[in-house]
Amino acid sequence: MKRVFAISVLFIVFGLGFAAASAGKDSCRECHLEAGDELAAPVHAMDTEDVHASRGFSCAACHGGDPGADDQEAAMSKARGFVGVPKPSEIPQFCGRCHADPQIMRKYSVSVPTDQLEKYWTSQHGQALKGGNAEVATCASCHGSHAIYPANNPKSSVWPTNVPQTCNHCHGNAELMGKFGLKPDSFKEYSEGVHGKALLERRDTGAPACNDCHGNHGAAPPGFESVAQVCRQCHVNNAEMFMASPHKAAFDAAELPECVACHANHRILPPDESWLGAVGEHSCGQCHSQGDRGFEVAQQIKALVDSLRIMEENAVELVGQVERRGIPVGEVRAALAETREALLKSRTIIHTADVRKVAEAAHAGIERAAAAQEMGRAGLAAFEYRKRGLGIATIFISLLILAIWLWLRHLEGR
Repeated sequence: MKRVFAISVLFIVFGLGFAAASAGKDSCRECHLEAGDELAAPVHAMDTEDVHASRGFSCAACHGGDPGADDQEAAMSKARGFVGVPKPSEIPQFCGRCHADPQIMRKYSVSVPTDQLEKYWTSQHGQALKGGNAEVATCASCHGSHAIYPANNPKSSVWPTNVPQTCNHCHGNAELMGKFGLKPDSFKEYSEGVHGKALLERRDTGAPACNDCHGNHGAAPPGFESVAQVCRQCHVNNAEMFMASPHKAAFDAAELPECVACHANHRILPPDESWLGAVGEHSCGQCHSQGDRGFEVAQQIKALVDSLRIMEENAVELVGQVERRGIPVGEVRAALAETREALLKSRTIIHTADVRKVAEAAHAGIERAAAAQEMGRAGLAAFEYRKRGLGIATIFISLLILAIWLWLRHLEGR
């Protein structure tokens, strides 16, 4: 009965709102614009590209009341469905009147899911709100209230490049985060990591934002079991290698959160050669010490990858010298590309913690680097040979010209 009553009230509200709109009367807009300042702000906001206004929704569609009435008391009468401004604790249900009802939503978009409200109540935000804490994020905290742009509009607060700052409105508030026992530096750390730089600096919308890892309406911190699953959404090959490695069982036994144990969560730094081996801040030496098998494997893997990297650097330098002398290096460049690919593959295969597999990839790259160096040396030798030949030819021609000149002088003297 409660659901039937709620739907009946909702349809009455919609009916009054659309009837007034069709009649060209909207006392809500008129009064608020006349009042100006803060009261006029919602009207001006709705006049942007607001997703609700663009679909014909008036103020009354959400706030109820009778926009066709000139009298303020009549327009804002609770008997006519006026609900005014909802309290923070009421906002999810307020928005859910439409967004959780498939029958209503399918009239406007069949692609918009209608389970957002259900998911929200499972989130950290929803659970805290149910527990009586009204300082958590609700629909309006992320989407706004009146100037709500479609999610696929770059102006939207939930457009990929805007999401980190949207979350940071709350999660960067030290006082607020302190109440929940959370650190306020998530955005700072994220912006310094590889994901943040890709999204915020290079504007790569394919890079993960907060919601890609934590979820949208059902936002929650990834747990011990789920954090690796989150990373696997993008880093499939690395994940498969790790799952088949001896580290998987060891991490489970030590209750380490897999990817995060080495790469961190928000401030994810790009791995470099210093991470290899067992010496260094981010190296395998965090867990392994000299004398154990892991330490030995780490050092072996480092030696293999370092050898390939040095070979590649030398080959690149040599080929550069050849290229600067104007000698075609197409075939050599192909060998260098294969060397580079082998180096990248070797760095990825370290997730297997298998020396044999790393060695296989590294040796293949070393062979191609050696071939590139050989071709480079051959190119330099050919250049030197041609240079010497050109030098000899230049001397010969010069002597010939001199001889002809002397002969001509001799003839003139006679």
